[in-house]
Amino acid sequence: MLTLTLATLALAGPTELELAAGAAVRASDDPMFSDRVYTGASPIHGGLAVRHDAGGLRNEIEAAFDLTRVRTGPSYSWRWNDDDPLTPLPGSPFVRVDLAWQLGAPVIEGPVDVHVGAAWRNRVDARNHDYGQVGVFGYVGLFGVGPYVRVASDKGRWSAAAELDVMALGWGTRSPYGLNDAPYIQASRDHNGVKTFFDHVGRGRPVTAVSTQYVAVQGGITRALSDRWSASARVDVQLLTERNPEPLVDLVVTPRLAISTRL
Repeated sequence: MLTLTLATLALAGPTELELAAGAAVRASDDPMFSDRVYTGASPIHGGLAVRHDAGGLRNEIEAAFDLTRVRTGPSYSWRWNDDDPLTPLPGSPFVRVDLAWQLGAPVIEGPVDVHVGAAWRNRVDARNHDYGQVGVFGYVGLFGVGPYVRVASDKGRWSAAAELDVMALGWGTRSPYGLNDAPYIQASRDHNGVKTFFDHVGRGRPVTAVSTQYVAVQGGITRALSDRWSASARVDVQLLTERNPEPLVDLVVTPRLAISTRL
């Protein structure tokens, strides 16, 4: 999995740039495609982060990309005839792109700082569910806002922080119940990826925390290496559940290491 973290730049105050690399573990249960849970892990994970603090406000924009090959069970082989041995495709490729803007204001300052604010999440999943030698494409999109809280503590060169944001309302889109139905085929007919993407998004609907639950939790520790440089270890967890048109449960866990510098 590849994860990018990017935060807003401002004219004054400290700004931090971060480069990260790590891994991803994923489990997804989508009965529209299979009655089995797809699971898998990938060492592909990296990122870029910029964060800014000014006037008591903490700005952060996070962008994430990951590609994980998932399966519903062990590999196997079969034959149509004695001269034609076959094996399944090497796992179903699930791609996730996530872009978030988090803005928090301090409510507690001291040995432990607490920031409270709002987060704007934008997530798109492209999911190819492979069955033997063929695959069926599916997609999930979620664009919403909700509350955000960050708790952090510094002790010498070491610091620790945890963040939580929950989507409250937004716009959601997902593969239709018929999968490759007429509108889906119509949107894909000219093979223009950008146009097809916006057509799929346009087929969505308003969502709230009642219909769609999206929770992101982040936690990590940081070690200052010098006045400018620091290193950190962090784990991000995202849980998405959706009930329309069929129940969906998707969990992504992304541990990573990062190096950062003050600009």
